[in-house]
Amino acid sequence: RAESGASSQPKTPPIPPEPREAALETAAMADLAAAEALIRGLMNQSNEERKAAEEAFEGLCQDPEKLCALLFTALSSSQDVTVRSMSAVMVRKRVTRDHFEKLSPQTQEQIKQTLITAVTNEPEASVRHKIADTTGEIAAMVMEEKEWPEML
Repeated sequence: RAESGASSQPKTPPIPPEPREAALETAAMADLAAAEALIRGLMNQSNEERKAAEEAFEGLCQDPEKLCALLFTALSSSQDVTVRSMSAVMVRKRVTRDHFEKLSPQTQEQIKQTLITAVTNEPEASVRHKIADTTGEIAAMVMEEKEWPEML
């Protein structure tokens, strides 16, 4: 007797959104150490170490999604004020309109939400000002063509 494509094994239920988000957050936190190491390397006084970090960073700049993941992980999660500060400056300088348009709509939304959260929650005034400047630059790009209701 022919089966109608039904399998005798039970189907695995889809993972609810909460565990998925938790898994993504865990992966992002695992990347925090790498993000901090790279950003600290870019500020290193040793020419050799700084040059190696610059080469790694330039390679990362070729992939807008990975670059944003690194910078926004450091910006939103680092306990090091210097890393958060440098991340805000790097986002402002590196996330251009062309770069932003290459990002998936989901990543664009995550960036917008991360900026609002970071500027709201940043305890250090100097870093908060840098994040606010960066948020303003991104907002100017986004709001020329799209809406950003959370910003208003």
